[in-house]
Amino acid sequence: MRAIRDVLTIVVAGALVGYVLAAVTAPLWNAGVSGSGSESPQARAYMLASLKQDPEALSGVSASRDVAQRAVRVQSAMQQAQVDPLSLTFLGGATEGKLQVDVYAVEMRVGADTVFWPFALTLMNGKVVLVE
Repeated sequence: MRAIRDVLTIVVAGALVGYVLAAVTAPLWNAGVSGSGSESPQARAYMLASLKQDPEALSGVSASRDVAQRAVRVQSAMQQAQVDPLSLTFLGGATEGKLQVDVYAVEMRVGADTVFWPFALTLMNGKVVLVE
């Protein structure tokens, strides 16, 4: 009977020590976990410039592109005049090295309808390289 009690004591003590060590060291492991709440200022600037339909501000926070891609961006901004953004909400993000992903939800009025649209921005070295 004493042997069973000793084994149970060791198991419970080990579980408690493991739990405490995991709780203390978890912030070190999870520094860049999704939903960490660290919004990138470059991603926010990109989203605000996109909603304001400002192609010049977009080029400042986007990765460099050729002249044809910039012209397409200006043309698409001019064609989106019928879309009225209502709100921008940061949902979360994750960082791993020089790569960062931020997720946003935008409430927009399109004609007579109100819609929510998700955006995922991928940044590399502080510049937006992909918008999905």
